[in-house]
Amino acid sequence: MRGWRRHIHHHPEAAGNEYHTAQYVFDVLREAGLNPELVLDGRGVVCDFGPDNGQRVALRADMDALEMPVGGREKVIHACGHDAHTAMVLAAGQALASNPDRLGEVGIGVRLVFQPAEEAAEGAEEMVQAGLLDGIVRAFALHCDPRLAVGEFGVVVGPMNASADKLTIDFGGEPTGYSAVDASTDKLAVDFNGPGGHTVHPEETADLIRAMSEFTATLQILLTGHIGADGTIEAAFGQFRAGEKMNAIPDSGRVEGMIRRAVIKYPIVHNLLQQRLQELKQRFDGLTYTLDHEPDADPADPSGPVGRPDGSVDLIHAIGEFTRDLDDALTERFESGKIVTVFGKAEAGYDINASHGAGTLTGTIRRAGVDKQEVEQFLNQRLTELKERFPGLKTQLHHDELVPTVVNDPESIVLFMKAIASLGPGAATAIQMSMGGDDFAHFLNHTEKSGAYVNVGIWSGEGDKYSLHQPPLGLDERALAYGARALAGTVLASGAAATTSTFPSSDRI
Repeated sequence: MRGWRRHIHHHPEAAGNEYHTAQYVFDVLREAGLNPELVLDGRGVVCDFGPDNGQRVALRADMDALEMPVGGREKVIHACGHDAHTAMVLAAGQALASNPDRLGEVGIGVRLVFQPAEEAAEGAEEMVQAGLLDGIVRAFALHCDPRLAVGEFGVVVGPMNASADKLTIDFGGEPTGYSAVDASTDKLAVDFNGPGGHTVHPEETADLIRAMSEFTATLQILLTGHIGADGTIEAAFGQFRAGEKMNAIPDSGRVEGMIRRAVIKYPIVHNLLQQRLQELKQRFDGLTYTLDHEPDADPADPSGPVGRPDGSVDLIHAIGEFTRDLDDALTERFESGKIVTVFGKAEAGYDINASHGAGTLTGTIRRAGVDKQEVEQFLNQRLTELKERFPGLKTQLHHDELVPTVVNDPESIVLFMKAIASLGPGAATAIQMSMGGDDFAHFLNHTEKSGAYVNVGIWSGEGDKYSLHQPPLGLDERALAYGARALAGTVLASGAAATTSTFPSSDRI
């Protein structure tokens, strides 16, 4: 089992490209004497065995890795535990298939489902549409949880994972430039760095794009409020870039711009920049920065004007203003713990000396019991207010649901609980609903009696606890056996339950 996980871990494939992983899973199952089938053009695998009596349950594993920036370079890595999920389902499947008499005794058939493209929120729906979940009574799956120790399982009755939406906002307006060049001019660039992480848990890392937005949105106010009146100093940013994926908080980003100053001396400005960046560093845990601020030109008459052409839009300033407190505003409107909004990608501008006429923010909104239409109305209202502040600004909102809420069926959770109880006293731990979305919701919505999704602990019990989507994940491979045994036991419990009409109480969860 560890060998399977390590092979997949060292051969990661991004969503939509799981061809090698699927072939590897197919070969492992064939070598075990089973009859797997490659599906979805070779990107997925299904494998049926056991009695074909109309009582068949599915065990699902997602196989794709993440494309994400690591150390300033784009990499494909397993930082969400999908390699472990695949190994657990392979092991559970082989254990069950090796005991056909027991499956016959409880009267339950099994379908192993190895799914592509979970990270893209596409694979589960593809499998459902292809009919690969037809005839399934219940579906079960596990997800690695680095907050729980090995041997622990996180359990929720009812909503387990929030709905996840993709949020993209396009900004446009007349480019900003400067008509006057007789003021002193400084080049300004700041590289921001942080641990990175999953957009579902911005509190566990440095929300990099929000920190950058705080800097760009408030710098002009600080400059005029502390060291110069309007018209004597002006800052404007020409580039703002961070991140590659909507659901991964980036670990690096960069802003570039110009500071134009009349009379005000360079050291005074430089000290204020350092002070502001230190404040942000203290506020955003794990944030670091590198400031590059050098005088570019000192004209013969440094007292000249620093203004910009009328009618231009300071685009990056507008984007920063929108982003810096959006999550707080949504939380205030819809209640804390019910909604999380984080941007994973931001790009605007092309030249240090002028804001480009276009920019885009891409991120996720996680909703727990919050209506999508109400959120959309709120976002449109915020954008309307922003356009009133920045005349000439144009915006376009794209707000699309990626996955519905994962809702655990109480009867199916009880089946999982019966299996978990055999793995040790206190193995089941009640946890809070996760704000992370998962397209396993499509499986649960399609099966006859829904199913359940449970977290499996992967923390060794020593050292740091990491976040999903934050390498290194810190997976203790002892968790693989616990996960496989829980899945296999749940299948057998499902078969036994099918012969009765009552279920034990779930009050202990």
